[in-house]
Amino acid sequence: MDTTIRSSMVAVITLAMSAAAAACSADDTMTDETEEELAEAEHEITGGTAADLWSRARVASLGNCTAIIVGTRHLLTASHCMPQVGSSAKFYTTTNASYVPVDDLTSREIQSVAYPPGVNPSTGDYTDSNGKFADIAVIRLTAPIPATSTVATLAWAYPAGGDDFGVKIGQGGHEGGPNADNDLRGVVDSTYSDNDAEGHFLTENEQSDLGDSGGPFFYSGRALGVLFGSVFEWEYRNKYSSVQQHLPWILTTMSYAFSGTLASGSIVNGTTLSTPYASSSRECSYICDKTSSCVAFNFTPVTPWTPCTLKSTNTGSAAMGGATSGVK
Repeated sequence: MDTTIRSSMVAVITLAMSAAAAACSADDTMTDETEEELAEAEHEITGGTAADLWSRARVASLGNCTAIIVGTRHLLTASHCMPQVGSSAKFYTTTNASYVPVDDLTSREIQSVAYPPGVNPSTGDYTDSNGKFADIAVIRLTAPIPATSTVATLAWAYPAGGDDFGVKIGQGGHEGGPNADNDLRGVVDSTYSDNDAEGHFLTENEQSDLGDSGGPFFYSGRALGVLFGSVFEWEYRNKYSSVQQHLPWILTTMSYAFSGTLASGSIVNGTTLSTPYASSSRECSYICDKTSSCVAFNFTPVTPWTPCTLKSTNTGSAAMGGATSGVK
């Protein structure tokens, strides 16, 4: 990375990460040869600085790749990393700001690995059965994550328009050099794509090295994407699988369950907080779970344009056939 750009990035990264803690327009076409090369190698964060405690609590190391903690026993990574059952995931201490390397004492064994239908990393096929780019994999661990780790919030909306700043996190090599301790780094960048309709998005810059694949792009305190690697679109940029485009599959694979009480055939009355898009009651319940001011939700598939409604107050319930509601 250019030295001038790097110094300005370092100045901005603290702000971006602190905000996270508190809370294409062009097509990216690739040749078959480029895709094959990327499938054979994992990619790293270049020109970054040591990741802060907030980020380290939400990320794990697979050795060859980075992973995002998405459940007490689940990780999300890139499918081309091909995590193996029986191998280990390791986590980062969050009790000492000066302790950067991965903590070898936090090892957890991988119990199972799931890929989206249609995705086959062994043949370099990262398109799912819906025709969307999906270089993602959900990992289940044999034991819960360490007490010092935290489950990251998954994004349920993409900031349309591009040029939205976030932080890339990865445990790869440093500017092409070795990273024996799997140190975690972060660097500020912004989205380049104006939408993620094809299942992915690009960022403005190419800032990854070997081992960063599977790492998150944190935007507004949520994991917006999972790093695939570098692609050429006018110039080299980093490509991410979109979390929000694949959220229904991720939640189903994790067997995510709402933290509150669910009811079928009824809705909750009260003040409407927002009407985010959700394709299922599970997704709607997840959004409510992760929104602090949400006290209840309604999922009403009879109103397809706004089936998910979050409530900031609960004034009682009413019958409605086919609806699902939940109260925290």
